[in-house]
Amino acid sequence: MSKKILVIMDPIESINIKKDTTYQLMLSAQAYGHELYYMVPGSLSINSCEPVGSISRIKLHKEKKIFYEKLEANKIALATNINDWSALDPFNEDSLSVDGTEEITNGGK
Repeated sequence: MSKKILVIMDPIESINIKKDTTYQLMLSAQAYGHELYYMVPGSLSINSCEPVGSISRIKLHKEKKIFYEKLEANKIALATNINDWSALDPFNEDSLSVDGTEEITNGGK
């Protein structure tokens, strides 16, 4: 079952793909067929007491000079759409394996 995964991280254009753990987790999720979405913390805001943010759907390319492409961008209400998203917890070894040998989980749900 394909999931939508939203990653909140530093600007993607500034990362070193050979050292960045988040990039590796995202590559593994993409390999499982999940949709990747990306947001920088500075795009989070409050609108009428509800958290909103600017997200971009992205596709990653392994080991290329241009290692990502933004496919679409939207501003969404995060609380309203929270059930549409899956979380990857880099501190939970059961959440995702970088080498793709373990199943991606959603906090046991």
